[in-house]
Amino acid sequence: MRGRECAPGTTGLRRRKKIPKKEETPTLPSGSTLEKQGGFSLIELMIVIAIISVVTTFAIPAYQNYVVSANSTKLNVHYRQGVNWVRTEMARLQTQIAGGADLATLEETRNEVAEWVDALLQDVAGSETASPLGGPAFAVAAQDAPPGAVTLALQGSISDGSLQLTIVRPIFGDWENADTTRFCWGGVDCVVSAP
Repeated sequence: MRGRECAPGTTGLRRRKKIPKKEETPTLPSGSTLEKQGGFSLIELMIVIAIISVVTTFAIPAYQNYVVSANSTKLNVHYRQGVNWVRTEMARLQTQIAGGADLATLEETRNEVAEWVDALLQDVAGSETASPLGGPAFAVAAQDAPPGAVTLALQGSISDGSLQLTIVRPIFGDWENADTTRFCWGGVDCVVSAP
């Protein structure tokens, strides 16, 4: 052996490690190589679209029904609040008169329906924008009354005892009929509720 000595029992030849061959990737004419890219197949995209369409088919009508039901309930709550407030306000005013309050002064503050509506809007918190359509929850009964508002109408006067205040819940959402409650200054005998 020339130059180097080998360890005893070896032939002096070194074995080369085998290097695995790389698979050649095809090349495009421009010189760039093609590599496998990840993504969604057309079938996967179609399945996702089908699932979304089935969910929206059931979800949108259910949501619309929920909104109608919630707004109908909201309107009925306003109606009940208005009925209770008018009942309490009439009792309060009658107590003031029985306690010696000046009838003429008292009538000046409650001789028009707009004054009753304004007092009601002030006493019921948040009712200025609480109707289902975003307007005031209570309004004066008129041809141009906002839809979704409980309306009040007034007849007579406090001074001669002929005052009648009518509260109407309009037809709205789930309600097929208007609900009306009438209060008279005379007392409990006059309270009439009609569907």
